Amino acid sequence: MKVHPYILLIFIIIFFLFAFIAVINYEQIIIINNRLESQAIASGWAGFNQLSLEQLAIRETISNREKRHLILNKAKAEEITKEYLKKNLELDNQLFPLPSSYISDKTRPVILNITAYNTGDPGNPAPYTTIEIEIDYPISLSPKGYLDFYARKTVLANYDTFLIYNQLH
Repeated sequence: MKVHPYILLIFIIIFFLFAFIAVINYEQIIIINNRLESQAIASGWAGFNQLSLEQLAIRETISNREKRHLILNKAKAEEITKEYLKKNLELDNQLFPLPSSYISDKTRPVILNITAYNTGDPGNPAPYTTIEIEIDYPISLSPKGYLDFYARKTVLANYDTFLIYNQLH
């Protein structure tokens, strides 16, 4: 069976067109992920202002690096982090992206899961005080919604990265 050369050419053009669109969409996802990461870290650092002063008053020493960890009021730290994320990502109170938000799919809400851990807490993904931020954000890769999904970005904001960042800048 012989395939007409024009049909083969049309097939190749369509294939490369879809590949080009996929690359562009993938680059957009990477750009959004990078922006989300930096804004999540900044929002998490804002949560570090919510210290548990009662617990800090009884800690042993701040000169010993292993024992100078911060102790957060976890509920307040999570609340402040969420408020900063809403402002940084330009979300309304129901967590839908505002028209000015760079999150392109404005028809579905962003899902935030924020957990503050103090040093030694069970489930803490790091050996020190950390605020874990999971952001599930909507992505639409087709105009009719055939390729809609949520992408997840997980970020750990902690005091050590805050100190390192500030020492570098």
